[in-house]
Amino acid sequence: MRNSLPTYFLIICIVLIPIFNKGIWAQRSAAELISSIQPPRGKVPFPDGITHVVLKGQYLYVTNHWAGLQVVDIKDITHPQEVAFLPTRDEAGQTILTDRYAFLSNYQDGVQVFDIEEPGNVKKISRIQTPGNALWVDYNSPYLYVALGDSGFAIYEVSNVENPSLVSRIKVGEWVQQLDYSENLLYLAAKKGGLIIFDVSNPSSPQKLAQFRTGFNTMKIQVEQPYAYIADGPGGLLIMNVENPKFPLKVSRVSQVGFVGDLHKVGSYAYLANRDVGLQIVNVNDPEKPFIESYYPTNDKAYGVFKEDIYVYLAANTSTLILRHNNAPRLTPLEDQHLLENTPFTLQLEAVEPDGDPILFQALNLPEGATFDEQTGVVHWTPTYEQAGTYPNIIFRVIEQTQSRLSSSDTISFLVENVNRYPDLP
Repeated sequence: MRNSLPTYFLIICIVLIPIFNKGIWAQRSAAELISSIQPPRGKVPFPDGITHVVLKGQYLYVTNHWAGLQVVDIKDITHPQEVAFLPTRDEAGQTILTDRYAFLSNYQDGVQVFDIEEPGNVKKISRIQTPGNALWVDYNSPYLYVALGDSGFAIYEVSNVENPSLVSRIKVGEWVQQLDYSENLLYLAAKKGGLIIFDVSNPSSPQKLAQFRTGFNTMKIQVEQPYAYIADGPGGLLIMNVENPKFPLKVSRVSQVGFVGDLHKVGSYAYLANRDVGLQIVNVNDPEKPFIESYYPTNDKAYGVFKEDIYVYLAANTSTLILRHNNAPRLTPLEDQHLLENTPFTLQLEAVEPDGDPILFQALNLPEGATFDEQTGVVHWTPTYEQAGTYPNIIFRVIEQTQSRLSSSDTISFLVENVNRYPDLP
């Protein structure tokens, strides 16, 4: 994190992946910058260290590795405003939120517990002194699960946050970087140890079920049954089938360049924080055939990512970036059009804009005499008696009016049939 690069510069990146469907061609999606948040001036010892971000309501909770927890009001997404800052004494790792509390992993200082009922007046409640360096926390009432690096993991009963009690502590024999609780199972991201699964249905006596060494550097796991989505360091994104937790199976991997240290899987996408690339957006609609759909390059290391609604929040070392995952408009497929000479013809284009962005239509290679309204997408033409024939390669396009200008298009032909004219009377 030291030797950080200069502040980011605005880049909008679009991956052009065609979708062919009866001539339809469409850009998939783009990530575009909306705003950014800087570390609190005068309150942090270094200009970098933003490693984790999580959202609750209209408030963004940003973990600064060197300094603590920053609370930001994003009601106006274009002008985020800091409302609180909670300093910590040791290195801060990550924060998880409940209805009322924030638990922050704080390395040698264990886990810090904050009352966030009033985001603008956050109060420290207690500190959990862990039997090892607290790197990551997860919560499932009434238990808190803590990743402890080379000290394994610990489980705490925290129904009384002012007096939490240690339930169990397990030495795994591997470095536990992160963990994810799901349905009485605890999934450990164990770096070189890969994926490790424990049964924690009895929190006082967790039982190891399986271990899968990925061959890379397992940093983060998110389980959405029956799959586990794994940020695997230089191994990119790994997808595992964990339906049978005793026998996890590799499904697929997406790996290009860089180091994927964090991810957030939402809907059909996995959002990757790649330290060497920036934000990568992977389409995982078919877990067996995932592919990178788009990306947003940052000018600094991307450490953490969180996605909600149409926005992506990226912890990018020297700033927190708020981006929009923008989907392309979809033009309704068209068929070749059959016309008659000297007969008025009208064609109405239709399109769907998933994000509600304003759109314009475009037409290329229309025959002479045809008119087109780019606002309404309506074509008018009355072919003359001299215009019978085929008019190929007519392109219709819908373009969203955003910075990324995503579009989709269709190519058709106009086929004009000859019509016999009435003979001229003498």
